[in-house]
Amino acid sequence: MSEPNSSQASSKPTTSPMGASTLSKIALGVALLALIGTSLSLIQAQRDLQDQKGIQKTFASLNDNQSEAITKLTKAVETLRSTSTDNQQGVTKINQALQKVLATKQEAHHTLRRANLFYKIQLADLQLRYTHDINAAKTLLASALDDLKALSDVRLQKAATLIQAHLTQLDKIPQDVQSDTLTKLEQLSEQVTNLKLAMHIASEKPKATVQTDDKTASLWQRAVTNTWRGLNQIVTVRRLEGHDSVLVSPLQQQVLLQRVILSLQQAQWAVLEHDQAKYDQYLQRAKTLVTQYFAADDPNTKTFNTTLKSLAKLNIAPPSPSLADVMAALSQPSQEASSQ
Repeated sequence: MSEPNSSQASSKPTTSPMGASTLSKIALGVALLALIGTSLSLIQAQRDLQDQKGIQKTFASLNDNQSEAITKLTKAVETLRSTSTDNQQGVTKINQALQKVLATKQEAHHTLRRANLFYKIQLADLQLRYTHDINAAKTLLASALDDLKALSDVRLQKAATLIQAHLTQLDKIPQDVQSDTLTKLEQLSEQVTNLKLAMHIASEKPKATVQTDDKTASLWQRAVTNTWRGLNQIVTVRRLEGHDSVLVSPLQQQVLLQRVILSLQQAQWAVLEHDQAKYDQYLQRAKTLVTQYFAADDPNTKTFNTTLKSLAKLNIAPPSPSLADVMAALSQPSQEASSQ
């Protein structure tokens, strides 16, 4: 019995002073660690709390900044919208002004071209009335018609129709009458020298006359002589009736031929002037001279008279159309614009 007791007694642990001290240190370390951990947790929690407040402040600051920024942006957008509207209105006004300028420029260009058309028509009208140059007038009218087509203005359609009608009318007028007539008159002038006078050509012999200062002559002889001399000075024989013979000197013969040539040349001038009355007058004068003083049975005279008769039938001044209606049609748009 005493042994078990001794074994139980020997199985109980025994604590030395050194072991108790170690445990105490460990426990103290653990407590310190726990305290440090708690402190760190508190510090972390405090930091977290501070960070959260900072974040909240940051968010609040951001919200304030965003609100202010949004307000500024809103105002900027409104300003831009207002500026854009003003700019758009300004652009619209500029476009309208530009359109007006372009329209004014186009109208000015149109007016200038219409004035050029009017000038061409006026020039063609002068060619027809004064120079009777049909080819030149047709060229001007054709050019004016091309310009009218290029303008494409319905207001000028009437003028274009009238110009076309005048061109058709001018095509029907003979254009070689003037040159042919001048050529025939020139050839006829060259034939004048071949004409044969119908009158006997002889030189006059001096006649014996009684001198008025001859004292031997009787009174009545002197009176007759003086009267005859006076009649010779105031009377010139222009025409003879019947078969009376006329004494014509060589000088008078040349003068007579030159008078016929001059009449034909004056007829040429009338052709250039398109003066029908003068043309007929000068041809009639040449015919009268040939009939009175040249041999009608001579072949040259017959040929001359035949040509002269054919020339007398010509119309050297055919009526030319007036272009006043075309000029009135061109002036009508200008008058309408000025009335507006």
